[in-house]
Amino acid sequence: MAEQPPMKRSTTLNDLPNNLLIHILSFLPILSAIETSYISRKWRNLWHSLPFLHFDATKFDCNYSSVPEYHQRFAEFITQALLNRPTTIPLRGFRLTFYYSFNHRHRSLVSSYIRYALDCKVDVIDLDFDVVVNNNSDDDDNQKYGESGSKPLYGFHLCDLRNRSVKRLSLCRCELIIPSNDRIRLESLRDLDLWKRKFRVISESLRFLHLRFYFAVTDEEMESSIEIRTPNLAKLKIYHFYVAHYTGDLSSVVEADLWFTEDLDYSQKCWSSAMNLLRGVKNLSVQNKWLRFMHSKIMSNECFELKSLKHLELSTGFTNGDILGLSLLLKQSPVLETLVLDYAYQTEADVSALLFPQFVIDIM
Repeated sequence: MAEQPPMKRSTTLNDLPNNLLIHILSFLPILSAIETSYISRKWRNLWHSLPFLHFDATKFDCNYSSVPEYHQRFAEFITQALLNRPTTIPLRGFRLTFYYSFNHRHRSLVSSYIRYALDCKVDVIDLDFDVVVNNNSDDDDNQKYGESGSKPLYGFHLCDLRNRSVKRLSLCRCELIIPSNDRIRLESLRDLDLWKRKFRVISESLRFLHLRFYFAVTDEEMESSIEIRTPNLAKLKIYHFYVAHYTGDLSSVVEADLWFTEDLDYSQKCWSSAMNLLRGVKNLSVQNKWLRFMHSKIMSNECFELKSLKHLELSTGFTNGDILGLSLLLKQSPVLETLVLDYAYQTEADVSALLFPQFVIDIM
């Protein structure tokens, strides 16, 4: 009787190399990734080596009877996780999606989380405090914390980043605290993403700036300004960031993306102020507000030209005003190579054409 070859042992997850297992863990929610430590001895500390930690309150699954209890249990989970992870292991990114409220403990907890990330020489810090947990409870705490607009802002001290390795900083619902008697130089910072807050942006190292969701409410806010002096800035995104006066120097920007509400006169003012600083841009994604822009007070005494623009993505309708605006834009873009038209559905009357009934452009 012929001798049978020995049966090959089937490959299991435990047979895979650690770097591959860590890559698999990176696709799991952080709670699930930590729970894999119970699988076997090999898995016990694998999650420690995850390059990114994302603690997301909206995805934290636990039984709770009230919103405050939910947030307390989530905070306890983060605290225990960080206590069990050595700071000697490098960490590339730390993201916190957290319900920051009037609870006095939240300030100290969040500050301790950020200190932990900085001690790990983190490259990316992403803080999002614009979180609301749905709950049908009628208790006082739930009523107090249930409205996003009534929540306080977390005070983020920029001096905490001094002499640190942070390259990308994203802040949502944070108050930036800058010492009045000190000049903060963030030489490592390359990427800044601001949500719902504005401040003076002055940086020689910044390469990418993203401004989002700043809405003016009072008359004072509607005439507010933001100063941007970033001589090495290459990419700028402005998304519903309503500031009437954009000032500074954006001549180094080569790629820009601007988006404001279509039908507001105030948004036209904000759009025009930002667009006026982007004369050296090469790649531009923008709405077709050119007709009113070229005849605005900003442009009344000077010639506007996009001498470097090569690629344009334009969100536009095809009313008379839109076509006139497009014609103006083409005349001011002598080296344009690519034009992508994204149709914006419009049902409103063509107000622009009524404002300039005799205006005719020959683009030949």
